[in-house]
Amino acid sequence: PTIFFILVSFYFIKKFQKDNSKKSITICSISLAILFLIRPDNGLIIVPFFIMFIYDLRKKYRKIQNIIIFLIPLIISYFITKTIDVLNFGNDYWLKSSMATQMSTVSEFLINPFTGTYGLLFSPGFGLFIYAPILFTIFLGYSKFFSENKKDAIFFISVISTVLFF
Repeated sequence: PTIFFILVSFYFIKKFQKDNSKKSITICSISLAILFLIRPDNGLIIVPFFIMFIYDLRKKYRKIQNIIIFLIPLIISYFITKTIDVLNFGNDYWLKSSMATQMSTVSEFLINPFTGTYGLLFSPGFGLFIYAPILFTIFLGYSKFFSENKKDAIFFISVISTVLFF
């Protein structure tokens, strides 16, 4: 379901770029909110979408209104996730200790960011290229895609690097 909601979000953010409709940005934001509710780690994927959204807003009118429309479902999903955590664990102490554990993991990542990347790509049990060898063709067609759609190509690189490195 993660890839589905990423693609739905990408489709509707591209549609928003063309037609500037509130409906498109609302569906994109709801899709990203559902993505966050599926797994809170997917919240990192929201960052490239938000940057792309803000970058496109500089040419449009009603900037504040569009930002509010984009952020409301995301904020609601954040509070739903935190409410579920508090109901499951009873207090915020667990959340704070979990954040301390995550911060130590982040500090380990900063020392060596490529720790799990090789396993994610090539391991026989979980490797991306082992289960989907057609992904090797990305390297053949990416240069043409980059030359024709630079902004989208940079966006896809940022989403893929977010998934691989975090």
